[in-house]
This record gives sequence, C-alpha cells and structure tokens, in this order.
Amino acid sequence: MSLRRLGVMTAMQEEFGRLDRAFPHIAQTQIGPRAFFETRSNTLEVVMVRSRIGKVAAAATTALLIDHFR
Repeated sequence: MSLRRLGVMTAMQEEFGRLDRAFPHIAQTQIGPRAFFETRSNTLEVVMVRSRIGKVAAAATTALLIDHFR
C-alpha cells in the first residue's frame, strides 16, 4: 500500500508548535527561509511548514510545498 501525502501549513508559531509536538520528525528540509518537516502517520506522509503571516508568505510557501514535495 502506498502512502498518501498531506501538506500542513500554519501561519503562526503557536499553531506550528502544537503540530511539532504531536508528530516526530523524520527529516527536515530547508528551502530558502522555510523549514519543511517530514513525518509519517499510519498511511499518511505528512510535510509540515510554517509560512508566517500574510497572503504573499502563504502563496510563496504553498508554491514551495507543491514544487518540492509533489
């Protein structure tokens, strides 16, 4: 059975901190100013990232997430 992929993006450190504590990291990838954290949960391959606040930050982080973890 292949793993399904899920990207989870938060804007604020408080939000990301909860995810960070809930899932152990398997790998970390630094792309520009963003750190992407990879983990697994049952049948899911999860990539977590904090985009920071703002529409432009969210759009840029989304593009990086899709380009590098598709």
